[in-house]
Amino acid sequence: MTLYSLLNILVLGMLLLIGVFDLREHRIPNLCVFILLVLAVSLKLDGMYRDNSVSLWWDFFSGCLFFAFGLVLFLMGAMAPGDVKLLGVVGFFLGWNEALNGAFYLSVAMLIIGVFYYFYFRAQTCHPSVLSMVKDYFSHAEISVLSVGVLLRQCNRVRLGQSDKNIINRMPFAPVVVLGVTLFQYYS
Repeated sequence: MTLYSLLNILVLGMLLLIGVFDLREHRIPNLCVFILLVLAVSLKLDGMYRDNSVSLWWDFFSGCLFFAFGLVLFLMGAMAPGDVKLLGVVGFFLGWNEALNGAFYLSVAMLIIGVFYYFYFRAQTCHPSVLSMVKDYFSHAEISVLSVGVLLRQCNRVRLGQSDKNIINRMPFAPVVVLGVTLFQYYS
């Protein structure tokens, strides 16, 4: 096993650890992001030692670009500060040459996890009596787009006694990054 392979495994392992932290605690420890940055720099330095085609300045610029994009999303309220830092380090890890491919795989991962998280959130916030009504309805009726829309509106109205303003849906972003980088590593 080469040093390059070992560093790649360590980077993916650290990303997995960060993803688990974000899922469990809805926060990303700065120490984990710093260790990930050290591993990414070590990986880039090993790449420079093996072949001189790797430029740290362009990779740093790629990290700054990803960080700036995350900062804009943070200022809009769509992302947490730990996610912004993680996105910057991932941008550096991907490098300038692969930034567009990495962004594509991060978008695919965000779409996949976002759809599943949306349905999970809907199942958690729907009142149990509405779920039993849906089960009874579909056992005795034909399924149509209109009937599903009517049932979703009824499910929205009956929400565990909470108003719509009190329900906040926050999707952890680190698992998206883990899946996106894994897809990038596998398909690139």
